[in-house]
Amino acid sequence: GAKIFLDGKDTGKVPPAVLEDLPLSQNFHIGLQLEKHRPIEKPVTIYSIEPLNFNEKLEEILYGPIRVTSSPSGARVYLDNKDTGLSTPATLAELEVGKNYTVRLARQGYREVVRSVELSGKQGAAVSEKLLKIDEKTPQEIAEQKLQELERQKELQRQKERKTKEEPPTQAVADTYLSLSSNPKGADVFINGVRKGNTPGRWKVAAASPLEITLSKSGFSSVTKVVTLRPGETRNLGTLNLGGGSSTTTSPISTTGGAGIIVIDSNPPGALVLLNGAPQKTTPVRIKGLRPSTSHTITVKKDGYQTWSTSFTVTGDGKSFMANLKKL
Repeated sequence: GAKIFLDGKDTGKVPPAVLEDLPLSQNFHIGLQLEKHRPIEKPVTIYSIEPLNFNEKLEEILYGPIRVTSSPSGARVYLDNKDTGLSTPATLAELEVGKNYTVRLARQGYREVVRSVELSGKQGAAVSEKLLKIDEKTPQEIAEQKLQELERQKELQRQKERKTKEEPPTQAVADTYLSLSSNPKGADVFINGVRKGNTPGRWKVAAASPLEITLSKSGFSSVTKVVTLRPGETRNLGTLNLGGGSSTTTSPISTTGGAGIIVIDSNPPGALVLLNGAPQKTTPVRIKGLRPSTSHTITVKKDGYQTWSTSFTVTGDGKSFMANLKKL
């Protein structure tokens, strides 16, 4: 019942049959096709008038099913990336044996599952899968996550051990303190422009950097000192005398290497300071980085008070100014 083809054209004949009037010494392609059998096509050449026998056995194609189930059911079934129109549980029938197929399951809210299936016999094959929710991890992912966390902890431990070997143990440094009093007592104490309290007192301060200490009391001229303490040092500056009476008090700043530093305070405090016409901060204020032997002008302004101004030249020891402002 197989169809006979000559050079790709159906002859309309079925075996047994005779193909006549074929030219000699010419190549032909004879093919046989039968449903559910593998087609055959072979080249032949006729060299004589004697009949040439063409006898071939067609191999039967076997078919089998793939049975697909899932938990939960209702997953869409795709075969070789084509929608079958079926949902689990489903049977994919009439599939050619001896081939590999790709089965994909898709259900809303769940992870897709893709499996490669080899259909080795007519008895068929089965695919059964448990679907995981999108935010649910697979056992392999859980194991990999635990392994990654373990490796991370090991790396942190290795870094800690390397750091311990490379860095010598640090020795604890004692705190640094500064104490002082004033005459009269009760003066406001400013350290680097920040109010710390009133005299007499003792304060924890930063070490190894210049400290600008300003004492201010209403009716008296402010006093400013700049000191640097060693780590762990406790230093008592003693009693500092506050001046009084004059509208402006200028005193040297006690510091080593303090050239180019000026301190401006006012009574009352909180007045705006202008240096060479450029606004700075409000009093008390410390300005550094001024070029020595250069003339500068300080102006102090506060609402409700007369403006105070003076010119000066920075000396090697720096300068401090106290502006006693008069009400309008």
